[in-house]
Amino acid sequence: MRTRVQHTLQSLALANGLRRGATLWSQVGQHALQALPLAPFSGQRRAALLALYPVFQKAIDDLDQQVSEQALLHPQARRLMTQAW
Repeated sequence: MRTRVQHTLQSLALANGLRRGATLWSQVGQHALQALPLAPFSGQRRAALLALYPVFQKAIDDLDQQVSEQALLHPQARRLMTQAW
């Protein structure tokens, strides 16, 4: 769901001339996205999606933290965590 929100916001940004790539998710990118002058419906959609994004991101961060904590309890999992992709 977070990826879907990101893709929709990225599409909205691109359609309005804002090309930031991955930096769209930084604070500066978020401010640039919020500053875009949009039609009323698009502005409402942007606001709704921007409100959802941190909710999904926090859920992902919390789950990542839980997985890391559990992995630290198992030596084999700790070894896997040292592998570089």
